[in-house]
Formats: sequence, structure tokens, C-alpha cells
Amino acid sequence: MKTFLLRVRATPAYLGIFYVLLYVLSASSNGVMAGHVMQSVDPFAALFVTFIIAAVFFQIISAKKGKSDYRAALQPNKGIFELNVSTLGAWLGYFYSVKFLEPAIVSTISVGFAPTAAVLWSFIREKNAIARPELMSSMVTLFVTCYLMHVSFQGNSAVGAISINELIKGGTAAIITSIFVMLTIIYSKKMSTTGVTTSSIMAHRFYILIPVAFFVAIYNEGFNQALIDNVPMLLVMAIFGVIVPLWFLQKGTKLLKPVIVLIIISMAPGYTYLIELLDPRLTPKIEVLLAITLLTSVAIYAVYIPTQHRIR
Repeated sequence: MKTFLLRVRATPAYLGIFYVLLYVLSASSNGVMAGHVMQSVDPFAALFVTFIIAAVFFQIISAKKGKSDYRAALQPNKGIFELNVSTLGAWLGYFYSVKFLEPAIVSTISVGFAPTAAVLWSFIREKNAIARPELMSSMVTLFVTCYLMHVSFQGNSAVGAISINELIKGGTAAIITSIFVMLTIIYSKKMSTTGVTTSSIMAHRFYILIPVAFFVAIYNEGFNQALIDNVPMLLVMAIFGVIVPLWFLQKGTKLLKPVIVLIIISMAPGYTYLIELLDPRLTPKIEVLLAITLLTSVAIYAVYIPTQHRIR
């Protein structure tokens, strides 16, 4: 343990892995919490409340660091608009998906497609060579994700049978979410490599998400008594489900290649699944457990690659 901590302090890649793993743990806990809250609260109203809190927090942090830090992300060609768009797609898709599918399945789909998408993006768009371990890890992750979608279709998930209509809605939203997750990591990495600080990136990445969530919530009549009753839970979600996880993720993204970040994130369903089993209403299913074990093994394999080759 002491050797690992020394490596974390001494090697940027180890520190990046550590940050992303902390993101996985905190985000997985929030996924289960969100699944419960979304059963009674409009997801767009919840998005508005949690992210307005997060936005104010990061605005204050960045402003305290001075004008240069605050304005860094707003400079031309930094990618802040693209990051705002991808952030909108990722979070709206996620919160919508958990209305129809259990959090473990949503988490698996939304992160399972992303590594393969990142590999293709890197090869086609950026003309980068693909490392064999990264390609193998992303393809296995994609295969296991497709298998879990099949498990959901057969009704073998923890919450029991799922209708075709629910599967189509939840599955489609989760797949779209995975594409936006990939783009979010890529644009975040792009901004960090140009010298934009984590606080500046986080301060300016919610400008589209917040107003869209607000107007959709109004249309859905989401600002109701149920929302008021769940304000304490939403506050907890804002702190431990948005502010803390996204800070960890941005710090890790700064130090690692996007595809490696996404492969590590594929471990998230394992944590989500274990947390879900604390709910006495849910029954563990061997199919899901085996698939998640394989995903975790793939992530460990990708992380085991010599870390000095991962820094971009």
C-alpha cells in the first residue's frame, strides 16, 4: 500500500488512474440514488436543481482564483461550446434512462459503448495509432455491454421483467448517452491540454444544460410538491453526485488518454451493482454479476499496461 501511494504521488498516470477510480465510486453511488429519486421527481427538474448548485459552486471557486483563471475556458477555439453540448446530451440521456432501466444496466450501456467510440474517433478523426490492449479492451467492453442489453430484454435484470417499450426508450437513451460521454471526455482533455484549469472548465460547462433542464421541467410541470419534498436528497446529489465526481473525473482526464479514462469508467457498473444489492427488493442475477466481473477484469487489464505510455 505504501509503495502504491508513493507511485501515485510520483507518477502523473497513477494519480490520473486514482482520480478516475474515485469518480467511478462516487458516480456509481449517485446512480443508485438518482434511480430512486427519479421515481417521484421529474428528471429535468432534478437536473436543474442539482446542476445550478454545482454551477454556482464552481463559479465561485474559479472566480476566487482570479480573472485569468475564470476567463481561460471562454477563449476562442478552446472547445467550451462543444463541451456544453456534450454535457447536455450525457446528463439528460442518463437521467432519462434510469426512468426505464435499472441503474446498473444504464451505467453499463452508457459507458460500454464509449471506449470503442473513442478508439474509432482517435483513429479516424485524429489519425492516431491504436494500441492493441486498448483495442482489445474496448471491443470486449462493447461485447459485454451488448450481452447485458440482451439480459435486460429477457427480463433477467435485478428489477425483473422489462417491457419492450421501456427497453427501447431506456436503451436508446443510454446508447446516445455513451456517445456524449465519449465526446465530453475528449473535449475536456482538449481544454486541459491547452492550459485551462479544472476550476475554469467546470465553471463554464453547464450553460446549456441548466436552461434546457429548466424549460423542460416547466413543460413537464416538474416544479411541484414532490420536488420540494426531495430537496434534501437533491442537495446531497448535487454535492456527492455532481460536484465531487466531476471534479475527480476532470482531474483524471487531464492526466490520461481519453480511451483509458473511458475503459476505467467501464468499471462503474460493478460498483453500482454491488450498491444496488443493499436494496432488499432486488435479487442478484448471475448473468449480470458475471458480465460485470468481466468488465472489471478488462478495466484492470487496460490499467495494467505500463502507464508511461498513456500520457498524451
